[in-house]
Amino acid sequence: MLLSRDEWLAFLEYKKSGGHLSKTREKELTEFIDNEGYLAAACRLTGGGSFSVPEAVRINKSFSGKKRTVFVFPDDENYIQKFIAYKLLDYDGIFAGNLYSFRRNMGVKKAVSDLMFASDISSCHSFRLDISDYFNSVDPALLLPRLEQVLSGDRPLFELLRSALLDPDAIADGKRIQIKKGILAGSPVSGFLANLFLDGLDRHFESEGAHYARYSDDIIVFAPTEEKLAEYSSYILAFLEKMKLTVNGNKIGTSAPGEEWEFLGFSFRNGVIDISSSSVRKLKAKMRRKARALVRWKNRKNAEPERAAAAFIKHFNRKFFSNPVNNEITWARWYFPVINTSESLKEIDAYMQQCIRFIATGKHNKSSYNFTYEQMKKLGYVTLVNSFYSYDIPILKQSGLSQGTLQ
Repeated sequence: MLLSRDEWLAFLEYKKSGGHLSKTREKELTEFIDNEGYLAAACRLTGGGSFSVPEAVRINKSFSGKKRTVFVFPDDENYIQKFIAYKLLDYDGIFAGNLYSFRRNMGVKKAVSDLMFASDISSCHSFRLDISDYFNSVDPALLLPRLEQVLSGDRPLFELLRSALLDPDAIADGKRIQIKKGILAGSPVSGFLANLFLDGLDRHFESEGAHYARYSDDIIVFAPTEEKLAEYSSYILAFLEKMKLTVNGNKIGTSAPGEEWEFLGFSFRNGVIDISSSSVRKLKAKMRRKARALVRWKNRKNAEPERAAAAFIKHFNRKFFSNPVNNEITWARWYFPVINTSESLKEIDAYMQQCIRFIATGKHNKSSYNFTYEQMKKLGYVTLVNSFYSYDIPILKQSGLSQGTLQ
């Protein structure tokens, strides 16, 4: 398939139909296929060769200030891995129905709606957790037997992935080093491998008939009693320990019936879905740091206040609405299709306006309001609340809830 132009054209159509391929990325992929840019690497790899030694790069995690290591392959091999990831979707049927990451017709919106609309969810206790540095912590030796079983019909593909997972070499700062690679975080095939590694845990809770959801390294389970929840949570922790994974102690949480519960950066209570308080708190901390940095820059360069304020607005517009540099998931794409209230968005909007006024005036008091809302709009400022209410939100239609009653 890697050598077939028709297969690559089908891959291009799939990427275009998904709606998340920017015009720039679409043009690049089209040219790559038209010029048969895949051919040399595909011939080498299908002939028994291995992927090149990747570059280990430290980047910011989405929606947080933490750093993570990702592995970057040459452009042609990166496209080939994207093609392989696309073809690995054909194995989607092996996974349990409670796994929502990196799958066709799944995702965060379905995870939330499946849990929220479970008839007895409001009377359940919950336990949730997050796995620390999941992708880089996976032991390939524990994954390979299951991967070999799944790819029994494509031995060359198994051997190709096996060699990449077991090779400890990477390039960092121009030097060849040896590093624990896990399942090659950042590579297009890592999502499938992340799904596969904890497949046994998902299937256990599916057989239990429990309300359970996993999205990559985020897990939540519900139980009708505290005793049953203790049984479920003990099983999860023991399973993760067996797989040599560590739980993020700051992200373990429980809830009793009627209490608010959180999952994937969302909070849930009595049918209302909002952005979680921890996510709002992290975002406001980012805004505060960025505002202070721009004030220091403005004072050092004796720059115009409008220029510094515009830089702040541009930075967060990209985070919220679009990022033409790398087409990352934005707040709008992640949160807007799921939340059914604008309460947290109002809080974020108000804080962002405070930051813009502080950058422009250097003050946090009433005099900062001399920098008006109309001036912000001229610099490109758009409120999250207005953007949310102009967004098509299917979950509201499904639930029968109205934005007007929940705002």
